[in-house]
Amino acid sequence: MPVIEWIDEFNIGIECIDSQHRQLVSMINNLYEVIRSNKDRHPAIKKSLDALIDYINVHFSLEQNFMDRICYPKRFEHVEIHKWISIQVVSLCDSYEKDKNSLLAEELFEFLSDWFVKHIKSEDLLIKSFLDQTKTQGY
Repeated sequence: MPVIEWIDEFNIGIECIDSQHRQLVSMINNLYEVIRSNKDRHPAIKKSLDALIDYINVHFSLEQNFMDRICYPKRFEHVEIHKWISIQVVSLCDSYEKDKNSLLAEELFEFLSDWFVKHIKSEDLLIKSFLDQTKTQGY
């Protein structure tokens, strides 16, 4: 059973971004499954974390380019949030890599799942509101 359930309220109406968000949900849920597995999980956790970091960077780049294209007025603040998230994720991953502590992996999972839901609801949906507003104003 997935830990983060995809709900329609996560959609911002831009398919390439929504698709990447669904992929991030899948990857975060996969990390949870890997952490919970009873087998030698450290190599699998490392592989999952590396893939997540790479994908987060790809996603942030796409989202930032999109915000630039539409002249999203809060794009600079949004980019700063992305930078902060990236720093936090890399820091937590580095800590896990040093200690290979399952509690650190769980902390990282909690951070990622909490970040994803909150970021979508508090930041990314503002992009949707902006687009909806510009459509109604005839832009």
